[in-house]
Amino acid sequence: MERLSSEELSVYDKVREDLELKILNGTYKEGERIEAVRVIGEMYGIGPNTAHRILRDMREDNLLILERGKGQKIASGAAKRLMELRQKTVREDLRRICMYAEALQMDPMDEVKKILKKKKK
Repeated sequence: MERLSSEELSVYDKVREDLELKILNGTYKEGERIEAVRVIGEMYGIGPNTAHRILRDMREDNLLILERGKGQKIASGAAKRLMELRQKTVREDLRRICMYAEALQMDPMDEVKKILKKKKK
């Protein structure tokens, strides 16, 4: 069964998701340097191997660029690529969650309204 809760995300996924959100919300801007592996590890309380793997995978996904001797920076177009990828993921997750909600005799729209109402408070 696929996960239905963010509580079930691995440490890797939680940290990567947070870094991606920082790119999407403009905390990290294109061309800006991102913290070093050691600093990322300290910030999130993770080991250097996990931090290195996250940053390496983000480079492989063309979100980061490694500049030898200078560190890593946010790649040009990273926010746009993330936006497209994550919108697709969210749509797929919403479809799946709606199917589960309906199987549980819940109205997905009512649940969304409740969530939005709580968010406004």
